Amino acid sequence: MKLRYNIKLAGILLIGAAAFLTACEEEMDLDLPQKESQLVVDGWITDQAGEHAVTLSYSAPFLGDQGFTYVKGASVTISGGEGEPEMLQERADGRYVTSPQFRAEAGTTYTLNIKFDDQEYEAKTIVKRPLEIDSLTVVYHKKSVLKDEGHYVLFYGQEPAGDIADFYRFKVFKNDTLMNRAKDLVVTDDKYVNGNYLREVEFHGDPFKKDDRIRLETWSLSEQAYTFLREMNIQINKGGMFDSPYANIPTNVVDKKNPSNKNVRGFFGAAAVRTRSVVVK
Repeated sequence: MKLRYNIKLAGILLIGAAAFLTACEEEMDLDLPQKESQLVVDGWITDQAGEHAVTLSYSAPFLGDQGFTYVKGASVTISGGEGEPEMLQERADGRYVTSPQFRAEAGTTYTLNIKFDDQEYEAKTIVKRPLEIDSLTVVYHKKSVLKDEGHYVLFYGQEPAGDIADFYRFKVFKNDTLMNRAKDLVVTDDKYVNGNYLREVEFHGDPFKKDDRIRLETWSLSEQAYTFLREMNIQINKGGMFDSPYANIPTNVVDKKNPSNKNVRGFFGAAAVRTRSVVVK
């Protein structure tokens, strides 16, 4: 009888607490300041032939419900190296693309120029020397404390020697789809491996399955591009109790008419790309 009484009493208390909390609910409208929209530039070129894209849009309020607004009717050019500047053609949704024949050259600095509505912006980037891929191999691991059971892809290649600091991004494609989760953004420098031959380097923490087609791309980066991607990686992986507050990532895009204007975000980068594929057997 005593146990039954306590259960009933607990139920009454829970119901009463729920009623009290419900009665205390009150909607509050917070008048949060709306910051002016900022121009966002997202563009990369590589030493591989093909259409390279620059996307122009405006930032939107974090708590807003409106979609992105894209910049239309802009004049977008890329100049550098020999020949005339490359005039990008506008596609839907603020997307501007080069001709299919355009390809950047290693060691060359390129300038992106954007003009629209009496505004002009500029960004500079350089194509660094590539990281060649000798081969990819597949190794099978049983389940352990450190690894899940499955197949893992390993990289072999010579890291360039010299006094020049090198920076890289590694992209992994599974069955022609880029592995694009937050943890898949892998960037590094050659501080501890300068000039070494790299053996059995694993760039993807999750195992693959039999018949998966895996493609690895190495992207050489400028130090500025490396810093941008590293800071972006830090921002998108925040969420812990002791993480620092979110902050804007530095951009290489400059307002030509007003260089002190910080109302622009994003990045224009370049890379030498090397590719190698393997099928899991």
